Amino acid sequence: GTVNGLGLIPQNGLTFTNPFGLVASPDLTNVNAPALTVTSGFGITGQGKLIRISGIDLNGVIPATFTDISANANPVLVNPFEVVALGNNTYFVSEYATNAQGGGVRKITIDNAGNITGTPLVVFNGIDNPAGMTTDATNLYVCSNQNPTTGGAVYKIPFSVLNTTSNPSTAGVVKINVADVTDPFNFPWQCKIDSSGGLVISEGASVTPGTTITIGSQSGGIRYVPTGQLTAVRVLQSLEG
Repeated sequence: GTVNGLGLIPQNGLTFTNPFGLVASPDLTNVNAPALTVTSGFGITGQGKLIRISGIDLNGVIPATFTDISANANPVLVNPFEVVALGNNTYFVSEYATNAQGGGVRKITIDNAGNITGTPLVVFNGIDNPAGMTTDATNLYVCSNQNPTTGGAVYKIPFSVLNTTSNPSTAGVVKINVADVTDPFNFPWQCKIDSSGGLVISEGASVTPGTTITIGSQSGGIRYVPTGQLTAVRVLQSLEG
């Protein structure tokens, strides 16, 4: 795989396939250069990775450096989907699989030189198909991409509990409510914090590794959680998902 536009190609035999999520940040060793951290191996058994691409030359002349910062993961990442950064040294990766198949959220840390520190930890599990994620100043938000029957939900998780293996019953972890209980979450897919601190949630889509994204019907749309609240109000309904 390559990153289009710059033609970034992995070196040293590093496999880079099916990139799905990415986050940009300054290069730890050169604040004037951009760096990317990209998931790799979605849908490919045993190939899940989180790859940091540093030393990017925007002119495409100097080869960038590719580092597998999940190399110490045991087991390897399962369908790495979304990656979010907490500062420049800590990353959270959602693993899009059922809980029984190893789905969850891993925490990966590196030092200021870009080297791996410790073993990637499973810091949130017990849910199926964790997908989109985002952060505010003190919390990680995770979408469980399921339908109403199988447990579609969005979780708010304080950073303070994201240090050891946990699950939705961990103290401090809460589910985002829906304003209308007759209109539950249906395949919550992505979530983002807006400029006012509110949480925007999209729903109505799912994915099976190795196939195209499936758009849901009847109840896809957008929900919004105002700053400081825990209830999602539907703000857009789309029959196409």
